Amino acid sequence: MKPSLPLSLRSFLIAWCGLCLTSGLTSCASNDKLQERLDRRTDAAVKYQERRKMRNEANDVRYNAWYDRVMN
Repeated sequence: MKPSLPLSLRSFLIAWCGLCLTSGLTSCASNDKLQERLDRRTDAAVKYQERRKMRNEANDVRYNAWYDRVMN
């Protein structure tokens, strides 16, 4: 009985399937590090937004003061 696929193609497909299966198996230990990194990124983003809001409010106060001086 002759194989339907050439040996090199069969070897490639077997290796590809093995790679796909092993890449799907991840350890649970890495999830803790991932969650810590995501938490740090979220905290940094929240702090950045707070600083941006404070800067915008300060700019509004300065602009309003300038507008009152110039237009009134």
